[in-house]
Amino acid sequence: MLILYATLTPGKSLPSSSLFRFDKLIHLIIFGTFAWLVLRGFYIKITNHKPTSLTGLYLVVGISIIAFGIAIEWMQNYIPDRSADRYDVIANTSGIILAQILFYATHRNN
Repeated sequence: MLILYATLTPGKSLPSSSLFRFDKLIHLIIFGTFAWLVLRGFYIKITNHKPTSLTGLYLVVGISIIAFGIAIEWMQNYIPDRSADRYDVIANTSGIILAQILFYATHRNN
């Protein structure tokens, strides 16, 4: 819900901060964290900490969250003082992929 609020709030309603100069880094961190949390939740549910192939999980989570990020960017075209940005999609996707790589690296032996 925080992601939706932050990305779909009209532009004039957003607080001004020097942090927003690092917009793409923020996208990467937020979507990476979201992907990590979703992976972690499903990992615990699916594997119950038993060795299991997680290829399908990585694909479904990755594609779903990437689609979510693209949908948000598309919706921003209809929000006052907001606009879609393909570089935001790239930053979102980079965060998701990075989270998946880190998750795999930390859970591959479990």
